[in-house]
Amino acid sequence: MSIKGLDFLKVIPVEDLQLNPKIISKGSPSGNRYLKDLLKNIEININDSILDIGSAKGSALRMMLKFPFKNIDGLEISRELVEISNRNFQ
Repeated sequence: MSIKGLDFLKVIPVEDLQLNPKIISKGSPSGNRYLKDLLKNIEININDSILDIGSAKGSALRMMLKFPFKNIDGLEISRELVEISNRNFQ
């Protein structure tokens, strides 16, 4: 499923990402209402930065952009997920 041509929701099996399923578990988009509620309830100012570790396709990063962080970045080990994330933010 995609929103306006973006790919945040389609689940890719861990094995298809060439990751070890004994170490990596299936992920799901975390840029949801729970993250939004969490970010609304903490004091964020223009000097704050945030790093999403395991950023996958970037759904949490997309949510974080709605808040006044100075810097927002993500870290992901899957090359395929990084490529999808890059396309999502073009």
